[in-house]
Amino acid sequence: MKKIVIDKYIPVKTNYDGYTPPSIAIMGGWICALFVALFFARDLHIYAQGQNAQVRTGLSQGTSALQNISNSLLPQDQNALNPAMQRLYNKDYRLGTQLTMPEQPPIQTTKKRKRQPKRVLVLGSSSMSGVQGAHLGKLLRKNANLTVSRHAKVGSSLARPDFYNWPEIAVGLNTRFKADLVIAQFVGNDCQHLINSDKSIEARYGSYDWEEAYKRRVKAFIRNFQSQNAQVAMVGMPIVRSGSFRKKIAYANRLVQQVSKESNVQYISLWEKSSTPKGNYKADLTLNGQTYRFRQEDGVHLSYMGAKYIANHIYDELNQKHRWTSE
Repeated sequence: MKKIVIDKYIPVKTNYDGYTPPSIAIMGGWICALFVALFFARDLHIYAQGQNAQVRTGLSQGTSALQNISNSLLPQDQNALNPAMQRLYNKDYRLGTQLTMPEQPPIQTTKKRKRQPKRVLVLGSSSMSGVQGAHLGKLLRKNANLTVSRHAKVGSSLARPDFYNWPEIAVGLNTRFKADLVIAQFVGNDCQHLINSDKSIEARYGSYDWEEAYKRRVKAFIRNFQSQNAQVAMVGMPIVRSGSFRKKIAYANRLVQQVSKESNVQYISLWEKSSTPKGNYKADLTLNGQTYRFRQEDGVHLSYMGAKYIANHIYDELNQKHRWTSE
């Protein structure tokens, strides 16, 4: 048998000449673009719904079709931003990640006053996990130069520690983070039976026991942070389209506001900001002469522009109290 000798200094010849036909490259690009569009379909649809009427008309039909295809191929939670979109939107941070910013020297003053918060913990469910929470975090970091940590769980509430035990989890988060200020928003998922962590029922929704039990849970949640020397701001829920659900939200909002006042903590109402001048549900938002969709199609969650608008309002209310920046 003849021995084959390979000379390492002579390149091996192949049939590949390094040329890729343009049709293959174009097809590959289209496939990649389609995959990306499907992956971000829900986020694109939320963004389209929040734009002005002219842009919305042009984009919504296409993004809605993409969302339907995406839901069948890549099922995801309907109330949360795509995890990858979270990273893109937040840029240098993501959900539940501590953000470090240089701490500023204390304000020199002759008046005795509460320590101005420098470390802020943002907690909540779907609203705080999406654009509203992300934009609020950006405002706190960029405008007020604060250190911010955000932690949210879609579908969670103070009503269901068997699903997500906020009192236990939140205390653990703050033990590590050591916040000066905790901003929390629930309410929307609280209008149900109050379940204990062992799945037993503490109080059925609509009963007298429910009101007192819910107030105890809110008060205990607040006191846990006060015992860690943190100030607290409780955020209410905006008005919703459904008349029956609206009554439940308004009822829970009142209880949270009452407990906040009793506990000497700030309560931020979103009801008036999300209603018409006559106090009705507001579907659209007008900014600088342009009309945008204010809510998502479910009549509960905020659109992209609506969430940013509400986040600006929350920040303004906080800044009015803590005076991080001058008006």
